[in-house]
Amino acid sequence: MLIGLLPTYAQIGLLAPILFAVLRLVQGFSVGGEFTGATSFITEYAPEGRRGFFAATLEATSVLTFLLGGLTVLGATAILSDVAYGSWGWRIPFLIGGPLALVGLYIRLKMHETPTFEELESEEQIGDMPALKAVRNHFRNIALVFAIASLYGLGTYTLAAYFVTFLVETVGLDETTAILANFSAACMLALLLPFVGMLGDRIGRKPLLFIGCAGFIILSVPGFVTAGAGGLGAAILGQLLVGLPWIFVSAAVVVTHVEIFPTRVRYSGASIGYNVGIMAFGGTAPLVATALVAQTGSNIAPGVYLVAVAVVVSFAAFALPETYRLPLLREAEGRPAPGPTAGRTS
Repeated sequence: MLIGLLPTYAQIGLLAPILFAVLRLVQGFSVGGEFTGATSFITEYAPEGRRGFFAATLEATSVLTFLLGGLTVLGATAILSDVAYGSWGWRIPFLIGGPLALVGLYIRLKMHETPTFEELESEEQIGDMPALKAVRNHFRNIALVFAIASLYGLGTYTLAAYFVTFLVETVGLDETTAILANFSAACMLALLLPFVGMLGDRIGRKPLLFIGCAGFIILSVPGFVTAGAGGLGAAILGQLLVGLPWIFVSAAVVVTHVEIFPTRVRYSGASIGYNVGIMAFGGTAPLVATALVAQTGSNIAPGVYLVAVAVVVSFAAFALPETYRLPLLREAEGRPAPGPTAGRTS
């Protein structure tokens, strides 16, 4: 909301873009902490044997919020002239954040901690400096989460942030068609995600990662070739070819990155590995993809980049422990603790 209320460069000079950048960083840090917290929370509340389904459903709703953001912008640009949108209309999507924040605050005030977190708290097992303990005692797991989150983040931002730019600037589609194609493909992927999460509850997280890595290696380049053929149908099909492997990786990562850590350091350990991977490969995905196309002159270069990262991550998947049958309430050393099998983190 504050972004929507920012003064212009003409009013306050260089301070305007500086404040804009600071607010965007605040958004990024907030989302980074929020997603890991949300997955930890919902995973620990999930019934036994259904953690993958619930975490994948959470991811599916996250995909839909990306789409709602895009549709909000599309609606504003469709209603307003280019001059009006460039002058003040761009503020509308940001100002909507004000009422949404009040709704979110109300929900937070009504929420309770998970039963196991309260159990740990009552037994004074929470401990201090969980982030430091996570790095010191579980660095290998943090590195593995970083690896799998890198491919997940690269796929996420390629689909959610880069593909519209690719379809407009490289393929030559108009912006409305590009956004519609992106919306259509993402809706289909979001609907499939919970079912892949259910599959992970049956066969494990590692098979999903292997399927996803293999899919990226096989389908990424054909996906960009297909999307580059032009037209709405080709754009949707091309994004689906890239997106199908992503839903397998996504359904595995969103639950594995919290299952792999013991209870006392789960939130901290998962956040460090996950967010560094997202930052390094997800946040840079549109920039790297655009640079690769410019440097190589090849429209399929971003697909080749996906293939290369998938090959590397497939080796990390072999080193990853299988977590789908582990109890979530575990002592710091990794031994199962007595009591319920769901727990919140410190």
